[in-house]
Amino acid sequence: MDELESIKAAFIDTFAPFFSISFGCFMLNVANKAIQNTSIPDEWNINSSTFYYEGKRVPDLRAPPFLVLAIGSGKTYWIELYLNTQSSLLGCIQREGLRIGMEEQTTAAGWCGQLTRHDGDVYETAGLAKEYMCGVVGFEEFSALTEAMKAAHSKNLETALLTSLDSGRVRKKVGPGHIEYTTHVTPLSGTQPARLDTSQGMGRRLILIRWVAGRKELQILRAARRAARNIGPGDSQVLNLQKIHRVSNDMLDFLWTDGQLRAVEIDTSIDAFLDQFEMPHYEESLFERLAMGYNLMIGNYDETLQVTIDSELERVLGSAITFRETLKRGGELDELIVVLDENNGRMPRIDFCQRMTIYGYSWDQTYKLIRDAEKLGLLRLTGDNVVLHNDVQTQAHKTMEQLEDLIPPSGRMYQ
Repeated sequence: MDELESIKAAFIDTFAPFFSISFGCFMLNVANKAIQNTSIPDEWNINSSTFYYEGKRVPDLRAPPFLVLAIGSGKTYWIELYLNTQSSLLGCIQREGLRIGMEEQTTAAGWCGQLTRHDGDVYETAGLAKEYMCGVVGFEEFSALTEAMKAAHSKNLETALLTSLDSGRVRKKVGPGHIEYTTHVTPLSGTQPARLDTSQGMGRRLILIRWVAGRKELQILRAARRAARNIGPGDSQVLNLQKIHRVSNDMLDFLWTDGQLRAVEIDTSIDAFLDQFEMPHYEESLFERLAMGYNLMIGNYDETLQVTIDSELERVLGSAITFRETLKRGGELDELIVVLDENNGRMPRIDFCQRMTIYGYSWDQTYKLIRDAEKLGLLRLTGDNVVLHNDVQTQAHKTMEQLEDLIPPSGRMYQ
């Protein structure tokens, strides 16, 4: 990732693989489903045939990354880096029918579209799911969408989102008629831990990335920001983005225009790796998709996409699984545990509350977290001190060691 290194981006190995692989999954999904999607205009020149089935069913192959990060940890930075302008890492890819961009809060009508009648004629206003039918759309803060879901005029937004991210079907009855089409939109978004809401199955459709910046990581982020001073657009950026555009369009020609991919073969090494983890079948399919996208992005294909595993894919899958397991335990308590662990498991309550403000928690919010963690048996209050239980500290060490092993300080492998 020459462009990421040139702008002094920090923690490239933590975040960049998921964005790159997700784009690979997006390209595969469009190619695999395009022949069934009569909504795609002919001028987009997508001529591929279905090459992957599961039990005679054409599965969805998308794997959208979802960043669960505390305030100031890079959520907006990474999404904008890939999507914000035509000089972004995905926005630089220009092609008929492919749309890359960022949007603000939307409603059910804004996502699905709406119909209006004027002088006896019915007109459709396309929603984001149709505008980005073959595209990638970013939302800076997913909680804005979840809040919109609660509004009376958007009570169907969550159902619409879930269906469009699963089968891709969009169906909506409105006054003058009905809207029906299939979308392949891939959303990139994130939220703060305290705002995370994966109810109704939203979490099963997303690659959850839970990363906590401890004292050492915050120092690295600060150093990276300083190193990026006075780095502006230049010849190297033009060359890097031209390469991304060229390589991506070569893949899109192969997959979409020429439809040359005929089959997907998943090696037994993928199953053997996933067998190490006890996970439900619907989660396993997410990690299979990551493996497909990874092998596409490293060029492991001719007419058949060979889905095999190597040390880098083991690292990516392992970190994704660890992130998900961490969130299952309660993501908003992670910063609390990290801060206490960095201080040998014990801190004066006032110092602890002040330290938590770095992650966007007020003193009142931190005190509530302390009480919640105390009820769960994670810590105890001893006088004026907050004390982490030994077994929790041991588990925290184990998780951090796992992630340190999985996320090396440097390394590049993507085209």
